[in-house]
Amino acid sequence: MKNLKGINASIIIAALAITIAASLSLAPVSAKASGGNKGILYYGSGCPHCAKVESFLKENNLDKGIIKKEIYHNPENADEFNRLCDKEGISLLKRGVPFLFIENKCFIGDQQIINYFKSKINNLSQKQKNKTNSQKLTLPLLIGAALVDAINPCAFAVLLILMMTVLATG
Repeated sequence: MKNLKGINASIIIAALAITIAASLSLAPVSAKASGGNKGILYYGSGCPHCAKVESFLKENNLDKGIIKKEIYHNPENADEFNRLCDKEGISLLKRGVPFLFIENKCFIGDQQIINYFKSKINNLSQKQKNKTNSQKLTLPLLIGAALVDAINPCAFAVLLILMMTVLATG
């Protein structure tokens, strides 16, 4: 009888562990990587090309996702800029501002940077157009969603725990 209770307790513990693991796997993933997506814009104060990029970023509300580092008057930022250029294999003659490092890619000059952001904006607007075109509500889709919604994982977990408790108490 003691051995049977030990087996039932093991079954209950296993069922609880599976239930907890399943609920954790369905939890939304945190946006941990969003900080890693930020770009770094190296610029020089007084540079007209840098000012052009900065105004483009402000006009398109992109300036909040970019870390800006001035390199003319800040030696630490200039050293960081040079280390990054060395790491990326950019020769001394090709270095300049504005310089954007984003998604492990380097963009040098106002036109390259602005073109990069314009392509991102176009890609985003194209995705939104495709998304709105594909979101048509049909009767089969509605019925399928209702069936999926009717399956309540919490209710199944409670029933499973209740059944295991009844089996354990014998």
